[in-house]
Amino acid sequence: MEPGIPCIVTGVMDKWKAMRAWRLEKFQNDPRIKEGVYIGQREEMIPLRVYYDYIKNHAHKNKSKWMVFMPDVFDLYPSLSQDYTVPDFFSEDDDFMTKVDEDLRLDWRWIIMAPKKSGSGWHVDPANTTRWLALVTGAKLWGLYPPSQYHIPGVKNNYYQKRDYEMDDAYNWWVYTRPHLFSKQPLECVQKAREMMFIPSGWWHSVVNLDDTVAVTQNFCNKYSFKSCLKELKEQADSDGLFIGKTFEQLRDLYSNQYQGYFDKDDMNFHAPETGIGKTAHEIKEKRIEKLKEILSGKY
Repeated sequence: MEPGIPCIVTGVMDKWKAMRAWRLEKFQNDPRIKEGVYIGQREEMIPLRVYYDYIKNHAHKNKSKWMVFMPDVFDLYPSLSQDYTVPDFFSEDDDFMTKVDEDLRLDWRWIIMAPKKSGSGWHVDPANTTRWLALVTGAKLWGLYPPSQYHIPGVKNNYYQKRDYEMDDAYNWWVYTRPHLFSKQPLECVQKAREMMFIPSGWWHSVVNLDDTVAVTQNFCNKYSFKSCLKELKEQADSDGLFIGKTFEQLRDLYSNQYQGYFDKDDMNFHAPETGIGKTAHEIKEKRIEKLKEILSGKY
């Protein structure tokens, strides 16, 4: 991790229960998730068997494909976390964010389900966090640019380090833009099932699903990405609400003595926006879970 170079890790998923349990044909009948999953940013809860039918019989007809990108899955279904094991070199014990109060911690782990030809456009992960993504089924095509890349060729909108998923369509970029790039080509690789992709802090990435896929992914901030995470948290504090600034404050108070070189005098005088402006991460998460439970109960 120290050089900050993306790579594919093999041999760490073979004993995962998820490799058997999360294959969609079996996963759709798993009693642990009988309440269902929600689709993308719509927060529309549907039974997993309905989503499985969509992937198999309908997704190929839709230009805008349904993806399950579910950060609250382990809050709603805690037992799913027992189906996989984080490798020691990505240990959560080394994640500085684990020391932050739970109500201030950004979303950090997801289960992702996606049909063939879907994907995510070019972006950098929130707060410059580092990421790994473990692929249970299918294959993914990855494109990557280093943090020094200011703008992605052929991309209309620049979503550098923004939590905004209305980005340029990934599949169209790979079909219509990539073949005409004779310079500034991205690093490329294909990730297969049972492989784990490592994305260092600050790296641009875009993904296209070459098959129907199921994956689990986690974002974290360790000593190799801590400085860049702090910088981004502070820059976002004025625009992203109270909890971003409070997260920076807590990390500073916890680690400024141990990592003095990562903080300057201005950082020590920084104060988050006034209490009451915006909502905390905990409030946002609670509201989202409350809405999902109302949907499950038939209120909507």
